[in-house]
Amino acid sequence: MNDSTKEDLWIKTACSGCYGNCPVRVHRVNGRAVKIEGEPDCPWTEGSVCGKGASALQILYDPNRLNYPVKRTNPEKGIGVDPKWERITWDEALDTIAGKLKEIYKECPGSYLHHYTPTTGILGLYMGIFARAFGGSQNSGGGGLFCGNATHLHAGITHGAWSYTADFERSKYVIYMGASKGSGAGHGSGQMMKLTAEARDRGCKMVAFDPICNHAGGKATEWVPILPGTDGAVCLAMVNVIINELGTFDVEYIKKESNGPYLIGPDRHYVRDKETDKPLVFDTEAGMAKAFDDPTVGDFALEGTYEVSGVTCTPAFSLIKEHVRKYTPEMAAGISTVPAETIRRIAREFVEAASIGSTVTIQGKTLPLRPVAVVTFRGMCGHANAWNSIAAAYLLNAIVGANDVPGGAIGWPTRFHGMPETGWPNYHPRADKDGNLLGGWWWVWEDAMWPKPDPRLPAEKPTMRETFPWMTTSPFLTASDRAWWREKTGLQHKPKVAIIWGANQLMSAPNKEEVAQSLKDYPFVASFRLLLDEFSEMCDIVLPDTHYLEALFPSAHQEVGFNGPTGMTGWYVGIQQPVVKPQFERRQAIEVYMELARRIAPELLTSMYDKLNKFLRLREPYKLELDTARHYTWQECCDRAFKCWAGDSHGLAWFEEHGGITWPKKVDEAYLRPFVPNMRQQIYYEYVVNWGEKLRALLEPVGVDIDWQQYTPLPEHFANPYDEAADPAYDLYSVSYRDIAHTGSTSLGVPWIAEVSATNPFTFYIQINEDTARKKGLQDGDEVWVENIFGRRLRGRVKTLQGVHPQVVGTMAAGGHWTKSMPLARGKGVCINDLIQIEKKFMDPVCFTVEASPKLKIYKVTGGD
Repeated sequence: MNDSTKEDLWIKTACSGCYGNCPVRVHRVNGRAVKIEGEPDCPWTEGSVCGKGASALQILYDPNRLNYPVKRTNPEKGIGVDPKWERITWDEALDTIAGKLKEIYKECPGSYLHHYTPTTGILGLYMGIFARAFGGSQNSGGGGLFCGNATHLHAGITHGAWSYTADFERSKYVIYMGASKGSGAGHGSGQMMKLTAEARDRGCKMVAFDPICNHAGGKATEWVPILPGTDGAVCLAMVNVIINELGTFDVEYIKKESNGPYLIGPDRHYVRDKETDKPLVFDTEAGMAKAFDDPTVGDFALEGTYEVSGVTCTPAFSLIKEHVRKYTPEMAAGISTVPAETIRRIAREFVEAASIGSTVTIQGKTLPLRPVAVVTFRGMCGHANAWNSIAAAYLLNAIVGANDVPGGAIGWPTRFHGMPETGWPNYHPRADKDGNLLGGWWWVWEDAMWPKPDPRLPAEKPTMRETFPWMTTSPFLTASDRAWWREKTGLQHKPKVAIIWGANQLMSAPNKEEVAQSLKDYPFVASFRLLLDEFSEMCDIVLPDTHYLEALFPSAHQEVGFNGPTGMTGWYVGIQQPVVKPQFERRQAIEVYMELARRIAPELLTSMYDKLNKFLRLREPYKLELDTARHYTWQECCDRAFKCWAGDSHGLAWFEEHGGITWPKKVDEAYLRPFVPNMRQQIYYEYVVNWGEKLRALLEPVGVDIDWQQYTPLPEHFANPYDEAADPAYDLYSVSYRDIAHTGSTSLGVPWIAEVSATNPFTFYIQINEDTARKKGLQDGDEVWVENIFGRRLRGRVKTLQGVHPQVVGTMAAGGHWTKSMPLARGKGVCINDLIQIEKKFMDPVCFTVEASPKLKIYKVTGGD
């Protein structure tokens, strides 16, 4: 330390550069953060940090940061329209926002909309606490329209988790279906990069079905080009090969760990016991039907036809077995372009690697060992057939018994016994009367519990989740036919006041003109921003938010089910704390929300305390008192949370000094299924039949008709709705992806990352197959237009590659910035979301995911353009 150095510290915190939320440590010298490194004490990152995390200082100290509250003085709103910002005081900003919210708090709280970004993980959910207390509506950013609606509910129902991955510590064969886990993008990115690299070194085979050979395919053992949205057909063909051609599947798993033996009647519903209402199975030893959890069942029938109480019924597995016969590899090849022989070979390799019947002993417990997994995510989810496609992938895992067992497909930690000193907070899954999974981290709020509530009309909130309660992210706020939906569902409240945290809807949601038009309908919009980005153009007031290195949270890892360790890797619960004090007039959003509640109504503040008690899982004596006269600071809330979880001696001050706590994981926390009795994976989706029947009874009388065929208990393949485009000139499918160097659109202006991205053919270019480009008269580096069937088009430069499916145009999902506050990002790449359409025809009718692969045409820019 030289004479000018008064301070030289390393501070432990957590990164929120993406929703991996990896623990990090930051070097601070004389009050200034100068370096970021990974946290070596964290057992699941072991000191690693990616480029996004290492470069966070360039966002923290970005000279374009917003430092003061501002209000618009130009009443005109629109894309590219200058709001003519005027600096205001925090008191004026808060008084204005609180006044707008007071107007609706008593009469129509549902007309308040909270919109947040999911790219920072659990932090976005903290921001929703105010909305829940207020009684408003919540919606996540545009990414949820393409990935969240299908995969998260499937993961919740099957694993009790927000997401799932392969148990890379023991996997031998992993199939990626439109997923990039392990490439540095997405949940738990730090641990996934490490685990997959070690798995590859160990000889684990990784097969990537993907239209583009980039982040996942480039690291895989084998890349299999596939048309976007056809993965489900390939999965069903592999199920057919395994069951009907090879005849090798995990019979014991199907009988005892799935609903495959449940008897199904002609109405497609379970045949139930008249006294207990439990689903029935047929006991072949006793020659009679019994409740599925009857301990006297000698052997479960999987095939045959039975007469039970006058009803002719069949085991669900028998229906599945016959159903998939039509999905021959030849049929799937015609749909997907994957050769039939490739489908057969990979199916055979997969089931052989599953080692059905093998076991492994961990911590003295002998468990099934199934070292295979099919992993899905955004690439498989971003289609109008997403629900059924994901169901097909889950079926493939199920027939080899590979769910939540060593080596297989495992939920991001679902069971958690809590911290060693207190056993708190803890999450313990269980089974309901039908054998469905309940509990786990995935059920963080009471209204997310399984089963989902029945649909109802009229809709009360603009997200319309009352009508479609199994939907995770709502597309109806910006859909081109939103007025039609609102009229048909009898929507009671349109958004009147919106507060947006971080999300840049103009870039993350489809069709920015529709997004802008929808926002013009909101009488008042406020937003927390780091920069005056594109979304700011639609705001009335913009508030200067803190960067995560200026903010305090009781850790992104208290909610260990979102980004906690997988497999037997040990636990780590740590703090996210300010490394530097917020400069200028930046304020942390959660504290602003608490101040707004104080200004609006005393009972709103107590309601917010009640929601904080539930979200932070506070218990006596640490619960926040629901007293209108009691005002807590955010620091007090965090201190209570830490003491509740880790004990009185481990409050906020302890975590600020030490960073986090680590301890070993127990085997039943890592591998859920063998430890929960009578909890069965749903491979026959009876609940989807229930949803469809109830929803149809509501919607058809008001003139809403959707594709009811997709409400099926047996997964099917459904074609891309854009295939109906009459003009053959639109002959290419769009494929967008999350670039591993970036988080949404916020990182594109970071100097270090921008420099690296300039050398990457997958960041700023439009990728097209070399042979396809040649046929269209295009060369590497040409400036081109890509145009959708509605006439909207984008301009960019082509990169020709062999690693692109011949019928695909590939782009990074979040390029094309036009804001002046991000000069390094401005004009780089394309915002491909602008060519995606949100309307009934192009949405999955079950989960309302938006079709993200529209048909396009591509042509060279000419002098007249």
